[in-house]
Amino acid sequence: DRLQAFKGGLAKALEVKNAGMSERVPSEGGFLVPENLRSEILALSLEEGVMREQATVIPMDSLRVPLPSIDDTSHTSSVFGGVAAFWTAEGATLEATAPKFSRVVLEAAKLTAFTQIPNELLQDSASPMDVWFYTFFPKAVSFFEDLAFLMGDGVNQPEGVLKCPGAVTVDPATTATIQFIDLAKMLARLWPPSLKRSMWICSNDVLEQLLQLALSVAGTPIAPPGWLQATQAIDAPGGSTGDGFTYRLFGRPLRVTEKVPYPGSGLNGSISLIDPTYYLIGDRQAMQVASSAEFSFGNDTVSYRVIERLDGRGWLRSPLTPANGSPNKL
Repeated sequence: DRLQAFKGGLAKALEVKNAGMSERVPSEGGFLVPENLRSEILALSLEEGVMREQATVIPMDSLRVPLPSIDDTSHTSSVFGGVAAFWTAEGATLEATAPKFSRVVLEAAKLTAFTQIPNELLQDSASPMDVWFYTFFPKAVSFFEDLAFLMGDGVNQPEGVLKCPGAVTVDPATTATIQFIDLAKMLARLWPPSLKRSMWICSNDVLEQLLQLALSVAGTPIAPPGWLQATQAIDAPGGSTGDGFTYRLFGRPLRVTEKVPYPGSGLNGSISLIDPTYYLIGDRQAMQVASSAEFSFGNDTVSYRVIERLDGRGWLRSPLTPANGSPNKL
């Protein structure tokens, strides 16, 4: 009876595991222990970030950094919030004008990732677990950073480019599918100087629809013009080398990402046309990766953490009325 009790207690002790990873639970890290017919780690690669590469990045030397911006809401009589030029007769008094300024405040928020790994797992894994952690956890943090740059609500996190007050929303022809008219309206609502810097962002579901989208004349579908192009990434301007394709929609880059809504989800942004240079990213603390064997010494685990402090905001704080006074703001 005592032997059975001892075995039962030992079994329970072996079941006690850390909240982070466990060698004995495959989904929590146990799959990293060598197994028959398994010689290497299989990992799902996270897609590259969408926003940071082309956004305007501002180093932050304090918690809060106010940045000047032009309060430019209408071009019907002036630009830059109040600057105008006048045709003036010889000898006439010049009329003074001045820009109207506003400011965007970047306030650093903290993005963290933390886990604890049993020493047994560190010792018995097929590849060094610390190398795995230093490689993949920063990628995970970058994933959630980019998700906030796209869809964040601005509360203790960045304000996503799709949630900025300066964003213009085009009502779709239908809620579940992308129509050609939707794309035409979006192009027409982009501020013209931003056309040369713009890029499209869409979900995987939209790409499926775009690849099948055709124009119709008198109800008859016809082959679409060269509005959607796919080239090898190595051949694309600015594209990275390697296999795969890069897409261009109406001549502008198209980034496909799982981080934006899908059609029919009830959320705006399943496809967007943005000028990423008007999105501000404030870097207060670069990504730091640290480990400690002492923090949870009693549990015989090693603690790992990743921390970065940053913010993101749209530079333009309101849509713009064009010079012709059109009700379709840009």
